[in-house]
Amino acid sequence: EAIDSGTLKRLIEITAPGAGEPRITFTLPVLEASGRLKLHIEGADKKSVLDKALADGPEEEMPVRAVLRSATPVTLYWCP
Repeated sequence: EAIDSGTLKRLIEITAPGAGEPRITFTLPVLEASGRLKLHIEGADKKSVLDKALADGPEEEMPVRAVLRSATPVTLYWCP
Protein backbone atom coordinates (compact mmCIF):
# COMPACT_ATOMS: atom_id res chain seq x y z
CA GLU A 1 0.00 0.00 0.00
CA ALA A 2 2.89 2.39 0.73
CA ILE A 3 4.19 2.10 -2.84
CA ASP A 4 0.75 2.27 -4.50
CA SER A 5 0.90 5.32 -6.77
CA GLY A 6 -2.87 5.67 -6.49
CA THR A 7 -3.13 5.77 -2.70
CA LEU A 8 -4.64 8.85 -1.10
CA LYS A 9 -2.91 8.18 2.20
CA ARG A 10 0.03 10.41 3.12
CA LEU A 11 1.44 8.25 5.89
CA ILE A 12 1.21 4.53 6.53
CA GLU A 13 2.26 2.16 9.31
CA ILE A 14 4.67 -0.56 8.19
CA THR A 15 6.53 -3.39 9.83
CA ALA A 16 10.01 -3.77 8.40
CA PRO A 17 11.77 -7.15 8.55
CA GLY A 18 14.24 -7.13 11.40
CA ALA A 19 12.66 -4.10 13.09
CA GLY A 20 11.37 -4.64 16.56
CA GLU A 21 8.55 -2.13 16.27
CA PRO A 22 6.13 -0.76 13.67
CA ARG A 23 7.22 2.32 11.76
CA ILE A 24 5.47 5.20 10.08
CA THR A 25 6.53 6.14 6.55
CA PHE A 26 5.46 8.55 3.86
CA THR A 27 3.71 6.94 0.90
CA LEU A 28 5.32 6.98 -2.53
CA PRO A 29 3.05 9.74 -3.95
CA VAL A 30 4.03 12.05 -1.07
CA LEU A 31 7.73 11.31 -1.57
CA GLU A 32 7.49 11.88 -5.31
CA ALA A 33 5.67 15.19 -4.77
CA SER A 34 8.78 16.52 -3.03
CA GLY A 35 10.39 16.95 -6.45
CA ARG A 36 13.71 15.44 -5.38
CA LEU A 37 14.51 12.23 -3.49
CA LYS A 38 17.68 11.53 -1.53
CA LEU A 39 18.67 8.09 -0.26
CA HIS A 40 21.45 7.73 2.29
CA ILE A 41 22.83 4.31 3.17
CA GLU A 42 25.80 3.22 5.27
CA GLY A 43 27.98 0.14 5.27
CA ALA A 44 28.84 -2.76 3.02
CA ASP A 45 25.70 -4.71 3.95
CA LYS A 46 23.41 -1.87 2.86
CA LYS A 47 25.48 -1.41 -0.32
CA SER A 48 24.80 -5.04 -1.27
CA VAL A 49 21.09 -4.49 -0.56
CA LEU A 50 21.19 -1.40 -2.80
CA ASP A 51 22.86 -3.41 -5.58
CA LYS A 52 20.07 -5.97 -5.32
CA ALA A 53 17.43 -3.22 -5.33
CA LEU A 54 18.91 -1.72 -8.48
CA ALA A 55 18.61 -5.08 -10.26
CA ASP A 56 15.50 -6.39 -11.98
CA GLY A 57 12.75 -7.66 -9.74
CA PRO A 58 9.34 -6.79 -8.36
CA GLU A 59 8.90 -3.66 -6.26
CA GLU A 60 6.79 -5.63 -3.79
CA GLU A 61 9.88 -7.74 -2.98
CA MET A 62 11.93 -4.62 -2.22
CA PRO A 63 9.79 -1.47 -1.87
CA VAL A 64 12.86 0.77 -2.19
CA ARG A 65 12.80 -0.20 -5.87
CA ALA A 66 9.68 1.95 -6.27
CA VAL A 67 11.67 4.95 -5.08
CA LEU A 68 14.71 4.10 -7.21
CA ARG A 69 12.50 3.66 -10.30
CA SER A 70 10.53 6.83 -9.68
CA ALA A 71 10.34 9.55 -12.31
CA THR A 72 11.34 11.92 -9.51
CA PRO A 73 15.14 12.32 -9.50
CA VAL A 74 16.92 10.28 -6.83
CA THR A 75 20.34 11.18 -5.41
CA LEU A 76 22.15 8.31 -3.70
CA TYR A 77 24.59 8.82 -0.84
CA TRP A 78 26.63 5.86 0.36
CA CYS A 79 29.10 5.91 3.19
CA PRO A 80 31.33 2.87 3.77
